[in-house]
Amino acid sequence: MYTLAYAALWDLVDRGAPPVRALDAWRLFTDTCLALTQGQHLDMAFEHQASVSLEAYLRMIGGKSAALIAASAQLGALVAGADADRQAHFAAFGRNLGLAFQIRDDILGIWGEQAATGKSTQTDIATRKKTLPVIYALERCADLRALYRQPDAFTPEDVARAAALIEATGAKAYAEKQEQVAHRVALDALHAAQPAPDPGHALETLAGWLLKRAH
Repeated sequence: MYTLAYAALWDLVDRGAPPVRALDAWRLFTDTCLALTQGQHLDMAFEHQASVSLEAYLRMIGGKSAALIAASAQLGALVAGADADRQAHFAAFGRNLGLAFQIRDDILGIWGEQAATGKSTQTDIATRKKTLPVIYALERCADLRALYRQPDAFTPEDVARAAALIEATGAKAYAEKQEQVAHRVALDALHAAQPAPDPGHALETLAGWLLKRAH
């Protein structure tokens, strides 16, 4: 997919895009690849940190799904010749949609149905992944902090205890609220971008589906 994306950028001028516009698209694509690499590195590094701030978490997910979807939305506007303001609105739509997408992943990683997600709901906790519900709960529960500081790998019993402690802090409701906030900001940015009716409706429908997805 990376190679195909690069090849598509090479073809922009042949398809009629002005060279300057093609160069801008290339720069955006390159910056996004760097952001994705940094976001993935932070995600892996956080597993070995005792605590992660909300700001650090947002910076990390901003370099994952948020960066990818923001670039996808902005590239379409850029190649179509939209001005800088409309590009920024489309980018904001994609970024906040990506934030909502990642937060939904965090929720499903603990409370999702394994049959629907295809992933064990124990994995995120067993690997001590610093997802939004976990970060919220760690700030509020000393027993959970002590459990996450233990040097040994989590047993199934440890995972079940951690899940119960996370649940007790209200972390799920908090994460769902943050997902809804990001979704609302995404839609506001989409409306500000003033897309054509049919594409705009399709993007709004996609955003609604991502908010309610179970996998």
